[in-house]
Amino acid sequence: MQPFALRGCLHERRCAGVPLNGKDAGWAGAKSVGITPLINAESVELVRLLIANGADLSARNQNGKTALDWAWESGNKAKVAAIETAMAVKKP
Repeated sequence: MQPFALRGCLHERRCAGVPLNGKDAGWAGAKSVGITPLINAESVELVRLLIANGADLSARNQNGKTALDWAWESGNKAKVAAIETAMAVKKP
């Protein structure tokens, strides 16, 4: 599902069956590399929507990287902050 389609789904609360924690199936016949919607999300708005709807903060791709790792590497401070805030809230 393309990011814009997922964003619309979340806004309209009609997400039954959308695998928020599903790994990619590969693109154009390529092998899956374990990218989740949260790892792939580019906007902080979409990151927050995915987290609010149950995205797995600890999901890792085939290289062992999480969405937080990707956010740090991309330099997206807003995405890093959103994920770190959600992680702090989930801690016991």
